Amino acid sequence: MILWIRNFSFLLFVASAFGNAGLLSGEIYRLLAVLSLIVFLLTFGGALKSWRASRADAAPETRELFTYVVALAVVVVLAGLNRLFPVLWYFKSELAALQSSLAELIAREDRNLGPTAMALPALVSLIALAVVREWAAGQKRPARALLIVVVLYLVHLFYVVGLRYYAYWIANHRPAWEGLLLNSQHVFLLLGSAAYTLLDRSGPKKALAFFPGPGRRAAAAPLALALVTGAAAALLLGWAGPPQRANSRVMIYDGGFLNWNVPVHGVYGEHSAGMFGMLPSALQAVGFDVVVTDDLGALDAPDPPDCVVMINIQAFFEDEDKKSILDYVARGGGLLCLGDHTGVAGIRGPFNDILAPVGIEFVFDSATFFGSGWNDALECRVHPVNVGVASAEDLMLWVGASLEIDASARPVVVGRYGYSDIGDPANIQRAYLGNRRYDPSELLGDIVLVAEAGHGEGKVMVFGDTSGFQNLSLARGLDYAGRTIAYLSGDGGGWPGPRAQVGWLVLFIIFVLAASAWAGSFVPFVAAAVGLWLGTGLVTILNPPAESATPKYLEAGPEFKNSPSPHVRRDLAVIDFSHGGRYTLHAWQDKSIGGLEINLARCGYLPLIKERFPDLDPADVSTLVIIAPVRSYDGDEIDEIETFVEGGGRAIVTVGYEEFDGARELLHHFGLSVANVPLGRFETAPDSLTGGVRFHEAWPVLSDGSREVEVLLSKWDLPLAVRVRTGKGEIVVIGDSSFFYDVNLETREEYYAANVEFLRGLIEKNQAGRAR
Repeated sequence: MILWIRNFSFLLFVASAFGNAGLLSGEIYRLLAVLSLIVFLLTFGGALKSWRASRADAAPETRELFTYVVALAVVVVLAGLNRLFPVLWYFKSELAALQSSLAELIAREDRNLGPTAMALPALVSLIALAVVREWAAGQKRPARALLIVVVLYLVHLFYVVGLRYYAYWIANHRPAWEGLLLNSQHVFLLLGSAAYTLLDRSGPKKALAFFPGPGRRAAAAPLALALVTGAAAALLLGWAGPPQRANSRVMIYDGGFLNWNVPVHGVYGEHSAGMFGMLPSALQAVGFDVVVTDDLGALDAPDPPDCVVMINIQAFFEDEDKKSILDYVARGGGLLCLGDHTGVAGIRGPFNDILAPVGIEFVFDSATFFGSGWNDALECRVHPVNVGVASAEDLMLWVGASLEIDASARPVVVGRYGYSDIGDPANIQRAYLGNRRYDPSELLGDIVLVAEAGHGEGKVMVFGDTSGFQNLSLARGLDYAGRTIAYLSGDGGGWPGPRAQVGWLVLFIIFVLAASAWAGSFVPFVAAAVGLWLGTGLVTILNPPAESATPKYLEAGPEFKNSPSPHVRRDLAVIDFSHGGRYTLHAWQDKSIGGLEINLARCGYLPLIKERFPDLDPADVSTLVIIAPVRSYDGDEIDEIETFVEGGGRAIVTVGYEEFDGARELLHHFGLSVANVPLGRFETAPDSLTGGVRFHEAWPVLSDGSREVEVLLSKWDLPLAVRVRTGKGEIVVIGDSSFFYDVNLETREEYYAANVEFLRGLIEKNQAGRAR
């Protein structure tokens, strides 16, 4: 029993450390890793006390513990290589497809599981453990190790085949556990660890030789060779510095399913945001020279654009135009293709036609996440555009198409936990969407959302979703969109082809195996794993931080050749998320702030959500919005906010008493506080045109009398929204954390006119003041 607990806790630790135990948050994974490691170490009893003993005198349990360390090192090396080599990721996906096909034949029903969903990493970890322990136990016969590997493989196959019965059991006995059906890796952790425990004859009491022969020494030279090999691989192949923005010329092809609308007053709800009208101006504001045209002749000009953006193209290109596009890329140009789910508006055929030579294809599906978004479900692989990505919201990916790639292409962003919802050709009215549920024939896990391929001297990057480049997404996604275009516009950044990658892989394996043979043990694998870890850490330290440019709008907008220009010179409204906030960044939920973003855009602003405390220069930023911060502002930040306000900026703070702690010091600095008097949900006295302003969860705002306060809204003679003027600017405090939530401002289908007009009045007065 102890041996099974040991093996299971080891597997659980590895799965948790690499995020392979199911769709869990990073915090839960870290907790699971710590707990499983503690349980694993406790199974060794006195081994930990004697770990300093010499190899000749070390307790048997101590030497056995080292075999697990070596097995972990092998897993770390394999995981590191998978991270660095796209061709290895592709090979792993092909293995999963073969295993799914075999299980499908046996079960006589559909199976289509990606490597993560079928617990393939756990199988590899078990095999690594078995091989290392057989070798360390002195079992020189490879037949026994091979037999164990075959048995473990068959147990894994049995697990994949038996998922049908597991689903039946869940449905009949534990329907509330339905979420486990798409995250069944834990089942194989139990089965696999049990099977290996029965096969492991060495047992916890047998003396396992960490080094195979008596008197053999692990010289420093082979260990140094393995360490340098691992570090060199991480440094040479893991380096992905963020692209530097230059004055690149960007051509947006004006020939697809898109519109250039921007949010305007009088049109409300989800569809009032428009699609791409703010994109050209926003790109120009962060340093690109943008032209919007449907004339491909510029690609053959002596001075072509640095990057071409194609969005939802609907028509097949003539052979001459297709050749012109591909030749442009081959000469060093960058091509960005932005598509969407299920070939909406007929975009799939034209895109796949132009992308066929580079090995990327749009699938007729919707890449669907399990919960409310891709949080904790994405793998952002080593790539310059992914430097600085803190969470899924930075990418602003939602439901688009998945991508099928061949070995010559490179996955950039992968949905490890999600599925490919195949479209329905008969569902014309709903853009060919599928049934929005997982079917066994659909790919589960490891679906490619963003991919890149080289073509000649140039680069092609493909997004299966356009969301990150649409108007409302720019508040959070402008940095990622800018990095993507900067990367495609710049020189270099390409990736070795599959043959070169295989060559590098073989070279790495030869060096590590040579070091192992030299040392007469598997210890160099530990050194190689440490080298990979050190090299990755060094890359992280030496990599320059990802640039977060502050947009600077010009009076003259991007050039539009055919469509009327939607350019508006926009001030910046920063929504500060650097201290957290009690709201969600998911779109169109009760506690979302999409309604706030769209109203800021209607009033001529570009809203930006900042996770790092922003640079508050009143020359660039007009309005700062703070919504129920979780962490307090320090003295320097408060001083910077006051300087910003005195210079002509406006700060708007919405916070109730229950969430007051994070804003306490900031508001006290301006002589304000929130009273512990819950007022609930109501509307203020109605205006003749718009009705009363709606509060969702109101609390009074109080003043200590140190500053002159103007009451903007009140109820029962209690101030609910106040203004304090400081220098050329002002701070507005509203006693309701949820005042700017969608549920209280604007949702998909409805809006609250008085609240919209109240916000509009605040902002437009501020703009008038700035103009003076």
